[in-house]
Amino acid sequence: TAIDFPASRRTFLRDRVAPFENAVSLLYGAGRLHEGRELAALATDMRHEATVSLGRRAPQPEIVPWTVSERAVLDLLANDRAAALEGLRNGSVWPRTPAKPLQDRTSSSDKPILRYPKAAQGYLVDCQTGTAARRTAVTATEAELATWIADLLDAAERGEVDEVSRAALFQALLGEVYDLVRSAAAVSVLPDGVIASIPFDLLCTEDPRPRFVYLPGNAAPRVAHSAGNRATLLIGDPDLQGTQAEAAALAAAAELTQEPLTVASLMEALSDPPKLLHISGHFQAVPGDASASAFLLATGETIELRDLAQLIDGVGDVAPELVFLSLCDSALQEATPEAAIDLPSLFLTLGARAVIGAAWKIADYDAAPFAVAFYTALAQGEEVPGAFATAMSKTGFRGFKLFQSEPL
Repeated sequence: TAIDFPASRRTFLRDRVAPFENAVSLLYGAGRLHEGRELAALATDMRHEATVSLGRRAPQPEIVPWTVSERAVLDLLANDRAAALEGLRNGSVWPRTPAKPLQDRTSSSDKPILRYPKAAQGYLVDCQTGTAARRTAVTATEAELATWIADLLDAAERGEVDEVSRAALFQALLGEVYDLVRSAAAVSVLPDGVIASIPFDLLCTEDPRPRFVYLPGNAAPRVAHSAGNRATLLIGDPDLQGTQAEAAALAAAAELTQEPLTVASLMEALSDPPKLLHISGHFQAVPGDASASAFLLATGETIELRDLAQLIDGVGDVAPELVFLSLCDSALQEATPEAAIDLPSLFLTLGARAVIGAAWKIADYDAAPFAVAFYTALAQGEEVPGAFATAMSKTGFRGFKLFQSEPL
């Protein structure tokens, strides 16, 4: 009988391997490293079995018999993930050796990094610093996270802080690892799913606290950056009162050229890029389909990101060192790696070393003072991360996010 091998392989991976791999993450999160390694080895063998070519033999769905403990974990995962995690921690699900709540391990990174990969049953948090590392499960569901994030950002747009959602997000995403990063000067964040929309700077309220920098999901290309000290300001709405204040501060940091924001001026700025590219105006974000988001041009027309991405594909081998997007919702990222491109990724993919974007619909009276403080710090010799931190400290505004092509 002929076997549809790709379909059977996908079914095998979904039904047998994926639950085991998710159980591995819970075991590590519960500090049960020995059992986690055993289950990881088993899952690796099963995944290898699933990729054996059809010419040799088809996948075998019962390679390894279920054990009572494994079945207990998988049954709990299907019904109550929080109970599964607690059972693994207290030893009632996998009774072998007493669990240690969060056992640190040797770090593979010399810079503080927070990763939030999305697993089959929810999110994980993987924290690595120069001296230690810790991996655990995010106990909140995606629906809970999405609700808290929406409440947090809605309040931020009104100039308020929703303390309930802030505290819930802090506990869910940082509570179990914050002791490792609290004293770090900067922490790089690699988020996934709905977590990508969170400005982490809003979650921390007590000093000392780190500043957060966001990394792209894919490696940025290695390109040259403009050797001069030129800056280009593209203006989408000349009626914005803060634009000229931004221009004055930018002119103090670099040799400035101003142009209306059009497709032609944007293409020119990317074909012969300055060191600093600042875009001011309006941006129409489309959550769930970031490639349909659009720049509002000075002519009153719009251009969607998907169309812009096609225009600038292969535009050149030189990129701006910094792109500052003084545009509402310009830090919006796609929720899934396979999704279409978003605005920060668009410029990072071109080779920009850093991109600054807004986490929500920011007001001109918030954006302009931040930009002025940022460019003033640059003119005084600070590097981009330091100038960003200075601007945040001086203005108290936490609505911008800094994206970098590499960890700080």
